[in-house]
Amino acid sequence: MEIKELKRILAKNVRVLRAENKITQLKLSILTGVSEKTIVSIEKETSNPTIETLNDIANAFNVPLERLFK
Repeated sequence: MEIKELKRILAKNVRVLRAENKITQLKLSILTGVSEKTIVSIEKETSNPTIETLNDIANAFNVPLERLFK
């Protein structure tokens, strides 16, 4: 799978999880300790987040890391 496709899947899944949990980008930033700018960049498919960042996001939603890429 190409990186572009992974970014698209990740962005979509973060937006869906935020919507399902009624969490704003700012609130997700606070929950994860990741900057709001990074959350926005992930959702715009312009970021290359670290494994640590991805893990923090998954933990904020109480889902396994791989859920971000399904």
